Amino acid sequence: MPERWPGSLVVELGGAMIGQILLRRAPEHHRPAAVRADPYDHAVTEQSPLAPFILDEADAPQTLHCLMLFDGDMDHVEAVFEEHNAEGNGHGWEGLAQSLVQSLMPDVADLLDFGSESGTFVVTSTDLTGLERLGEVLRDAFHDRGLLARHIQAADPLFLPR
Repeated sequence: MPERWPGSLVVELGGAMIGQILLRRAPEHHRPAAVRADPYDHAVTEQSPLAPFILDEADAPQTLHCLMLFDGDMDHVEAVFEEHNAEGNGHGWEGLAQSLVQSLMPDVADLLDFGSESGTFVVTSTDLTGLERLGEVLRDAFHDRGLLARHIQAADPLFLPR
């Protein structure tokens, strides 16, 4: 995955990423298979080791890295959240992630900054390894509905209200 996606603009405030704008190519222009300019292009997303989560690795060691999941992907497992009276949007994924961090990897809890919106799950950190660990846990749950359901059931209601 490229360090920055071609056709993207990162919006920062005070050194923290607060948004990202993705531009779409005209259909007659073909992009190389390794470039993921469109977050809803599942054929390219599947090439990522954390798919469907996207890990945007910044260039410099002290730069903020970002782990994301978009609503087009959340829709595939939203029913699992709904079965347990939880929201399956960006806020629901954030609550689940916060609970998992507290229970499985409390050593990185203070290093992660959550900033999701309803259509996008977002967590940023200067600790790339911590984001990768969280991404692996979330990816595994995304692809195993039983595991996702168990994580939702066990989630701290302070983070994931039901």
